Amino acid sequence: MRIYVLRHGDAEDPSRRASDEERQLTDEGKDEVHQVARAAKRSKIDLGLVISSPYIRAVQTAGIAGQVLGYSDDIATTNALEPHSEPQSVWEEVRVHGDVDHLLVVGHEPLLSRTVAYFLGVPSLLVKMTTSTLVCIEFTEFGKHPRGVLRWMLTPKLARVS
Repeated sequence: MRIYVLRHGDAEDPSRRASDEERQLTDEGKDEVHQVARAAKRSKIDLGLVISSPYIRAVQTAGIAGQVLGYSDDIATTNALEPHSEPQSVWEEVRVHGDVDHLLVVGHEPLLSRTVAYFLGVPSLLVKMTTSTLVCIEFTEFGKHPRGVLRWMLTPKLARVS
């Protein structure tokens, strides 16, 4: 199984909305997500499931990425992908879907950098997930603790070059 971890695109300033959960993607954020998803599409990603944080900017990001990557089913949401959740909760959510070959999870910082490190089996690893960054991690088994292999990491800056 390959798990793709995607941080939401650039979002509105927090002062523009009553709550953090309601913040939407900016036009630049939408463009970055499109660029990253188009570049990632070259990897022959065949998404079987997309799971997102319930926050609007994450759901918007999941929708854009899913559309570009040819995903047409509903996007599932889970509180396990909210910003202050724990990587272990994300792993438990992912393990439920062990029969899916390609799974996209969309969320926020600080959770996703910690989740990527945890998925790689090195929780102390420092990973920087800028907005619209996509990471591909491959798994051969789904034990209690993840032991994935980093296949690639794609930032918006690299997507513009490709």
